[in-house]
Parts: sequence; structure tokens; C-alpha cells
Amino acid sequence: MNAVDISIRRTALESDIPRVREIMASSGFFEKVFDEFDCAESELRAAVCGEKGAETFLFAEVGGKTVGFVSYERQACCEALYYLDWIAVDNSVRGMGIGKVLVGEMLSDAWANGAQKVLLQTSGRPQYLPTRRFYEAMGFSRECEIPDYYSPGEPSVFYSIYNPDFKIPAEGKSCG
Repeated sequence: MNAVDISIRRTALESDIPRVREIMASSGFFEKVFDEFDCAESELRAAVCGEKGAETFLFAEVGGKTVGFVSYERQACCEALYYLDWIAVDNSVRGMGIGKVLVGEMLSDAWANGAQKVLLQTSGRPQYLPTRRFYEAMGFSRECEIPDYYSPGEPSVFYSIYNPDFKIPAEGKSCG
């Protein structure tokens, strides 16, 4: 891994919209056919406009250039659950620790805002094995897999991580 000076920007700008599309396209992981580019753009536009309930976006910059982003939100109707929605790093700088910094900053923000748990989902396709390993290396635990989620034959894999300061009640996990 190369040493690189990464700065985090916490303000979404109009100029981020085309850059986010470029970063997503460079990664080779996102699908135009499933409207992932449009979904991310719509959520980013809401953040740029300051809409109530918009996701929070963090941007990684190297040498003044935006090279990655993460977005997340407090999950509606849940007391202390946050959801990591999007993360992407420009392919030209992958492997330099930028994704790790972005996820670390996102988790710090979530914990500081009262999150007890962060949930995410990703594809179960073989192409996403490095992504799943990345989440596991960041401390996320695999929760479940839902078959045929994104399309026939493509499962979704859910991961979560608990706030290290959160103490699970003695009775453990319960649904009732």
C-alpha cells in the first residue's frame, strides 16, 4: 500500500455529481442496467440541496481531487441503526487505504451520533468477493444472504457491525 495524504470533505457539492458517476464507473462494480448510477445521483442531489432526511456523504480527496465517497443514513423507524448505502473509490487509487479511511470516518460519525449498529448490503456475485473481504477486514459480520435479490441468481449479502461501546443486553438478541 502506498502512503497517501487523504483528506475528508463533509460537504456535498454540485460538482460532486459527475465525479461520483466517474468514480462508480471506474470501479467496474456498479451496473448502469440496474440504475445504480441514477440512484446514487438522486441521493447526492438531495444532499447537495440540503433536503431533510438526505443521506450524509463523505468525500475522500487526494491532492485536491475527489477520489472516493461513502454515504450513509440513520435507518428510518429504528432507534439506533445506521445504514451504509454507497461506497466507491476511483480505480486509479484502489489499494491505498482510501476505502478504509472512508468507512472509518463513517463509523466514527455514526457512533458519535448514537448508532449502536451499522448495516450494509452488497452483492453475492463472485466479482464482489474482494468487497465482502474488505467489509469483514473492517470488522463487519455477515448476517444473512437473500437469494435472487438483485436479479435471478444474484444474492444480496447483509453485513453489520456493532458500536464497540454498545453492550448487548444480557438476554441477547430477541424479536419479541
